[in-house]
Amino acid sequence: IIMKLSKETINVLKTFSTINNGIVLTPGNFIMTRSVNNAIYAEATIEDNLDLEVAIYDLNGFLSVLGLFDEPEVLMDDDGNLLVKNSTTTISLAAADPSTIVSPRKRLNVPEACINVELPGVMIQQLKSVARGLLNIDTLAIQNKDGKIVLNGFNLPTDPQLKKPLYSTILGDYEGTNTFKMILNLENIKVPRNEDYVLSIWASGQRQVATLTGKFDKHVIALEDGSTHDFE
Repeated sequence: IIMKLSKETINVLKTFSTINNGIVLTPGNFIMTRSVNNAIYAEATIEDNLDLEVAIYDLNGFLSVLGLFDEPEVLMDDDGNLLVKNSTTTISLAAADPSTIVSPRKRLNVPEACINVELPGVMIQQLKSVARGLLNIDTLAIQNKDGKIVLNGFNLPTDPQLKKPLYSTILGDYEGTNTFKMILNLENIKVPRNEDYVLSIWASGQRQVATLTGKFDKHVIALEDGSTHDFE
């Protein structure tokens, strides 16, 4: 069985490699991963139909090998190892034992969101650019204020009470009656900078998660301690 991966699928795998450098691929067009600390789950429906069932311990290394070829083909040899090849060159990569890879056992279903707002790719790029530079932002708070949904960025070590935003932007209007302040670790936001996403938040009692849904992929992210809301 010979498998070819489209540019879109490779880009999804590149994003997933920032969440967990190991992955278990199964036949079909659905892939998923989760971080070792369970703070992030991600899934994607891809354009390609995978014909192999294989565990990859070093996803970055696998993608680097794919990048050596213009139109690589991927197949599995009789020993269960991966072969990446073109018409002249073949590279053999050892497959991993699936039990050694931290991966989701089943798809994660999130209840209907309490909050939905668009998060344009240009905003993600702007936020990550300023966060990693002079401002040193590591924590985000999404909250309602004066009929708007506002995203604020903070440096947690110097502002543990999150009172002095270093970055603030209005994401959209809020017509609800609830009050919320949802806190995210910026390090857990692994989406590409140039893709548009919808930010959704589900909350009920002490349970709450954020979801970022893009064209191909969806990321479910645990919210941080200190998040508050009055959703029932």
